[in-house]
Amino acid sequence: MEKLEDNLRVLKQYNINKNESDAAAYKGLLLLNKMKVLLKSDLNLSMTYVALDVNSGNYSNPKKFPGLAHLCQQTIILGTQKYPEYKQFERFIFNHGGDISLTTTSDHTTFFFQMNKTDDSIFKEAIDQFVQFFITPLCYWFEKTIEMIDANQKIELLNFLTWFQYFERSMVKSYHPYSNSTLCNSDILKKMSLKEIRKNVLNFLDKYYSANLMTLYVVSGYPLHLLENIIVEAFCQIRNKNVTFRLFYMDPFQDNFCTRWDIYTDFSDKYLKLLFPLPSWKRNCWFQAIKLISYLLESNDAYTLRDQLECMQLSDHIHTHRHYEARGLSFFEVLIKLTPKAILHIMEIVALFFQYLNMFTQKYLTSEDGQSLLKEILSNVMNETNYKSIESLRSRYYIGDFL
Repeated sequence: MEKLEDNLRVLKQYNINKNESDAAAYKGLLLLNKMKVLLKSDLNLSMTYVALDVNSGNYSNPKKFPGLAHLCQQTIILGTQKYPEYKQFERFIFNHGGDISLTTTSDHTTFFFQMNKTDDSIFKEAIDQFVQFFITPLCYWFEKTIEMIDANQKIELLNFLTWFQYFERSMVKSYHPYSNSTLCNSDILKKMSLKEIRKNVLNFLDKYYSANLMTLYVVSGYPLHLLENIIVEAFCQIRNKNVTFRLFYMDPFQDNFCTRWDIYTDFSDKYLKLLFPLPSWKRNCWFQAIKLISYLLESNDAYTLRDQLECMQLSDHIHTHRHYEARGLSFFEVLIKLTPKAILHIMEIVALFFQYLNMFTQKYLTSEDGQSLLKEILSNVMNETNYKSIESLRSRYYIGDFL
């Protein structure tokens, strides 16, 4: 339910459904600049958590400038016109018992910080410093930022899963944004002048960092009315550029359906990865189905696929992952760790995987006893996911639910 607000800086206020046992106070707001805000006041909290999500990420990277979205995120937090000292906000947060976390993904860029609950004037100053990133960022200090990004990339490249992802993206047609690189290419950056880099960063911010693409979530021990006054006053300053939301329903692998790729690496562990594009898994029906399939594949219980492969000495570990890629597009990944013996039986494992799913469809979904068993399994699995902790604020998925 929603209603119009008399406050000229707020377009709408939303009622928030909550559990009867939840003593916290909530308020949902749509600001005049079309920014979405969710506030939670829990007077028992000794910390304040703030997460801002921009509905733009690596899918918006220009082909000639891979990793630009990530570079923008790392750059704007270093200083602003109002607070021009290098990493002034970071020092302020650290000095008040907090920390900062940044995430750039396909169609989201998330800024998170937490700090001790102190005098409300301290919180107000933290919010003022934070909001300036999205109003008047300086966008300097590129040399230090590029060095940091380059060092982080070298660490990531030691992970075989990173190579898997790079290979997958290289196999996608260039017209699909999934083919965009997620990390900056230091070789490309070294060929560009700092002036040219800054111009690209400012153009990206001007094009995509719009209030109507932003969602803010604040959890704090301050009273709700105080939170609302501070947050509304600060974030209504961000300009709304009326940027259109992008949806990505097209399957990036539609031209390579049912294709096998063999990747030879120096990594000691060997894996078989099965990747299935899906509609957005945020839909409850998909979420429950994928949770059930995951349990039937990777559980230690008897008669699961993992149990069968262990008996055949082909694998001792299966990991499934429900990966939200972008609006309208998700992946279901199955990662099977292979034994030396399994290398010669790849297609047998793949065949067993599909036979196993078909067996459960035929044996359990079509019989009364089978349906009762699956309902019991699903109930146990879903009970594990009924609670979202405050720490999940670090993830864009939490505030992404409110987009």
